[in-house]
Amino acid sequence: MGAEGGLRYPGSRPPVEHGKTKQPPPPTAWDFRPQLWTINGVETELFTIGSLAAATGMSPISLRRWESEGILPPPSVRTPKPTGAQAQGSKVGRRLYTRHQIELVVRGIALFRIKDGRKGKADWRGFTKYLLIGWALV
Repeated sequence: MGAEGGLRYPGSRPPVEHGKTKQPPPPTAWDFRPQLWTINGVETELFTIGSLAAATGMSPISLRRWESEGILPPPSVRTPKPTGAQAQGSKVGRRLYTRHQIELVVRGIALFRIKDGRKGKADWRGFTKYLLIGWALV
């Protein structure tokens, strides 16, 4: 008896998914899940470094390096220092950025040709000054 006789071999037919519906993919916009925090009595939208990375097309590691090198100002808000089991190796909390700060970085990357790809075209000093002035306005 071959496959013509009604016998089916594993993999001879695609599996049937009964009752399962496909979930829509998560939104790709960087600002689809803000955290709401009350700062000085004002409710403020704050975003993680992952949101900043999504908005800029950079990796969180690169953004942290920029911060340590003084290119990117430190965020004006950090979550409290973790305690207990979650504190292993962590000295401070998560970086949180305002919508204004993220939009400022995105505009600065375009204005100062940071991701231009041609060596010598990026104005890193201008970019850093632009961010420092913009950060002060928050």
